[in-house]
Amino acid sequence: MKYCIVVVDDEEICRHQLKNMLARYSAEEGIETEVRFYDKPLAFLQNYRSDADIVFVDIKMPGMDGMQLAESLRAADKETAIIFTTSFLRYAIEGYAVQASGYLLKPLEYEQFRLTMRRVTSAIGARVNKTITVKDENGVKRIPIKDISFIEVFGRELTIHLATGGSVNTKGTLRGLEEELTPYGFFRCAHSFFVNLRRVNAVGKSDITIDGKIIPISRGTKKEFLAALAEYSGNN
Repeated sequence: MKYCIVVVDDEEICRHQLKNMLARYSAEEGIETEVRFYDKPLAFLQNYRSDADIVFVDIKMPGMDGMQLAESLRAADKETAIIFTTSFLRYAIEGYAVQASGYLLKPLEYEQFRLTMRRVTSAIGARVNKTITVKDENGVKRIPIKDISFIEVFGRELTIHLATGGSVNTKGTLRGLEEELTPYGFFRCAHSFFVNLRRVNAVGKSDITIDGKIIPISRGTKKEFLAALAEYSGNN
């Protein structure tokens, strides 16, 4: 897979070091990367497209420090891996609040960088590659779990709505998919709707918004839904 990586650091020498380390690691591991660089936290947040796999964040920056940036990033993106670069090990404790994936101590050393990248990219690969298998009119399909927005049921017909805007129709009951997908952050918000908590954009009085689509939520499950959403957000 191709990894989208962002570096946010106000020090040019550190941006240059990470650029060289990423190029070396990509060559050694045979992976493809797209790397973007920012020297100002606000510029990064204003331009963020929720497409980054890994974000390197310097903790000590003027205007907005790296921890504040990470909090804003985590509010918008639950799964992006955040790796802090810092001269102070004490900041590692604070990183638990934003589920940091790692720390690189300055001055940066390649071996520490390599081990951190290997661990983080392995975790990303395992998450991205999880799929479900269903049958439609054209045969068997493997659907990445992360690409599912929600599943809608009509009798014994299931429509799997995708984040890309498309959908897959298959026969079956929701019960089987519930058992398979609940461990990955899915919740049944109404009798006919099973949703990916990762894709939730907003929660209203009687509905939720997922990837721009309005989904009803039953009154009896809203409290449980909000608790599940809060737990998922806290753990991811």
